[in-house]
Amino acid sequence: MVSLLLCFGLGMACCYYSSLSHSIKKQVMCFKDMFVKEIAIGKAPLIAWTMGLCRTKDLSSKNRLDLTDISDTSDISTNDLRSFHRADLIIEATDQAGEVCYIAAEVSYTAHGGDITRAVRNASFLTKFTGKPAYAVVAGMYQDDRIQDSIDSSEVFWYQMDPDVLR
Repeated sequence: MVSLLLCFGLGMACCYYSSLSHSIKKQVMCFKDMFVKEIAIGKAPLIAWTMGLCRTKDLSSKNRLDLTDISDTSDISTNDLRSFHRADLIIEATDQAGEVCYIAAEVSYTAHGGDITRAVRNASFLTKFTGKPAYAVVAGMYQDDRIQDSIDSSEVFWYQMDPDVLR
């Protein structure tokens, strides 16, 4: 009976430790993502240049709200609009002919399918709201292997961030 209670007690402690460990890992990943996003914002001109574009400005949250306020958004869900307003990075740029275009970038420490979905959706919203071309970008230190097809097909542009900034 004592050994059963001891095992049960140790099992509960291990479950608690495992849960705590998982929670700490999630928090560390949040900090890594926040750090990488801050770096990407500073790299906006380089992201545009790598795509053959010239950054003119980053669109702030207010700029994004202004875009949606003057546009017909009746066919867009509230959650999708909220996600657009909170996009990681929206860049206004010009192409080689001097025409205005936009870049919708989603940034993660390890880029994944959700980043692609949001970047592509936000790029389509930008085209809808402005009538100008918009490009989807996913940026990160690393990428989930499952997104390679989207990169190879040019559905999104992959911007590899330098992992050495974390050292």
